[in-house]
Amino acid sequence: LLWKSGFVVSMNRNKIMKLNSESAVIDRSVGGSIVTRSVVGSPAGLFYGYVVDGMFNTEADFYTQDAEGNVIPVARPVDQNGNLRPISRDNIWIGDIKWKDLNGDGKITEDDRTFIGNPTPKFEFSINNTLTYKNFDLNVFIGGVYGNEIYNQLARDLEAPMSNMGLLKTVSNFAQIAMYDPALGENNIKNVYVANPGTLVPRVSTANVNSNNRLSDRFVEDGSYLRIRNISLGYKLPENLVKRAHIQSMRVYVNLQNIYTLTNYSGYDPEIGSRGQDALFSSIDYGRYPSPRIYTLGLNFNF
Repeated sequence: LLWKSGFVVSMNRNKIMKLNSESAVIDRSVGGSIVTRSVVGSPAGLFYGYVVDGMFNTEADFYTQDAEGNVIPVARPVDQNGNLRPISRDNIWIGDIKWKDLNGDGKITEDDRTFIGNPTPKFEFSINNTLTYKNFDLNVFIGGVYGNEIYNQLARDLEAPMSNMGLLKTVSNFAQIAMYDPALGENNIKNVYVANPGTLVPRVSTANVNSNNRLSDRFVEDGSYLRIRNISLGYKLPENLVKRAHIQSMRVYVNLQNIYTLTNYSGYDPEIGSRGQDALFSSIDYGRYPSPRIYTLGLNFNF
């Protein structure tokens, strides 16, 4: 038995050193929303958006306490005049997503966006094993990446309950609004609550002034994976047998590609690549065709 193994690890670290000015940015957008931003001093093509802070499950979630213990409203999106959207069924309501107020001004605006993920892996790796025993040979090639993130744009499109594209199974777990007392009605904030707490799929609403599906870390996922890229098993026929047919050597083999992928990513395939071969547009899953599983049976001849 002869066993040969090879192990390769590679790492890529990058940082933008200079742009036209210290405040300059380079953005990439999907559907009119900025999805990556590149700035001086940071890696290129970082995901950029809002940070989810849970959901409005009950009336209590609309309020918090300041440093002095005073009860104050939590930050909410604003209207065109910069005023907080009111708490009502047609505005911000039970079953809407809460957003983090990163600048502490009590309002949710574009200034509350931040970097929410890095598409560049901490490292990539590959393991190659070849075993030979008598006339048999077996090769197993494994590869993968660790420490990167994927922006699942496909989930953002397909997980909106009121969208014509709301096709994912997770949509069925949308925030379902229930009442403590039906006699008090569904417009009384004290009487309604989310019956399935823990979900981050928002309520069904035609208004959606909260922009529940805005570009946020809700759709950023761990992109690490380990994939069995190739398994090849071959058998070399005895020379005294094949020489009768005037053949120097003959090998029969079966080859399996992309046979299994171990990953926590919810999409079809964690191996996304760069959109349009743009380094600032990496790991954005917008429906990339997944790597196919391929089975091959073949013969090798030497005359």
